[in-house]
Amino acid sequence: MKLQRSFKQLVIFHLFVLSATSIVFFWVIPLLNWLIPIPFAVVFYILYIREKRQGGATPAAVKYGRY
Repeated sequence: MKLQRSFKQLVIFHLFVLSATSIVFFWVIPLLNWLIPIPFAVVFYILYIREKRQGGATPAAVKYGRY
């Protein structure tokens, strides 16, 4: 009887571990992949707009020889 109970606990524990790892891999990591670059994108966009307003070199201006 004790072996059966411990086997049931083992199955429940492994189901818990599998569900936790699947939540981490399929929800937490993709969310981090989206959330981490957003501040960098905002900072670079602000710098780009500021430089563009001052008439500085933008990548398009450099590409088409207007700088």
